[in-house]
Amino acid sequence: MVRGYVAEAVAALARAVATEPAAALRSRHAGTQSDATKWRQTLPATRRPWRAALLIPARIRHGRPARLVLRVVAAAVLAVLVLHSGAGTPPVAGLLTGIGTWLLLTVRGDLAPPPGR
Repeated sequence: MVRGYVAEAVAALARAVATEPAAALRSRHAGTQSDATKWRQTLPATRRPWRAALLIPARIRHGRPARLVLRVVAAAVLAVLVLHSGAGTPPVAGLLTGIGTWLLLTVRGDLAPPPGR
């Protein structure tokens, strides 16, 4: 019984391929661009990772440096407490990952926006 279903599925697939050859499919999409190409074209030329890294000190200085320092100190204190808690390796790894994730996600709000925004 399973062979019958498989045979029917293969036959249906063969009919579908025979009705619209691959050449027709390629010609239909020949003029379109890939998503990666469109994404690359929409980025301004000034958005480079090294440039963003160079702007971090200025973004800290013009943002909220006191809140940023408090967040980093809080994360460091919590990390030290977790490391000295005596818990096993999996809970310590999970908590340190959570602390790092929290810091990365919340620190952006304490930075000044990049130039041009």
